[in-house]
Amino acid sequence: MGKTLTNNVDSTGCEEDASLKSELIIEVMFSKGVALSVSFSVSAAFVLICGFMQMKKEGEKDDIGQLDRVQVFIKSALPGFSFGSELFLIFAMWKEAPLIARIKLACRLFFPLLLIYILCVVFSSDRVKDRLTYFTPNARLWGTHMDMNFAREILPVVAVMIILCMGDITLVQMLPWKKSVFYTDFTRIFVKRVSFAIVSGDLTQYVKNI
Repeated sequence: MGKTLTNNVDSTGCEEDASLKSELIIEVMFSKGVALSVSFSVSAAFVLICGFMQMKKEGEKDDIGQLDRVQVFIKSALPGFSFGSELFLIFAMWKEAPLIARIKLACRLFFPLLLIYILCVVFSSDRVKDRLTYFTPNARLWGTHMDMNFAREILPVVAVMIILCMGDITLVQMLPWKKSVFYTDFTRIFVKRVSFAIVSGDLTQYVKNI
């Protein structure tokens, strides 16, 4: 407790310094491995949910697009760890480097917005699709590549996957897409570009901190 105390305005006694208390909390989280433990826990949760989705896909017909189990593990564990660790990083940087912390938070908040756009294009009516895909006409066909019947069968799993996608948009590849050239290209191009953008942003941050 003594580490968070400072003298009052009149220097006649002690009072708690909120800034020192905040710094102490951050120090404890990182020095005692709390941040690392939580990040690994989040990663494990991502792997568990994506693995369950993969199991459902493997038990279904062959025309469901899917990755092999090793790819599922890698592509769920890394985004999960990145999401968990970045939340702690933003919290730790909020006072020392607020601008960078806000930029990183804004980048993370972009994922839910992009996810909402994808879901609206896939599940909305034709009239809404026409408006949303005015500048990207090819996106209008995204809904035809989603196996709607299979998605309804495992609706609770799909709902949880959508929540995970808010944390990392690259996980949309785990949704029940049909096995097609679109799914292959989507996994290869879209996901890799987003992943590269995320990694590039992290590397830029690390370079700035050196």
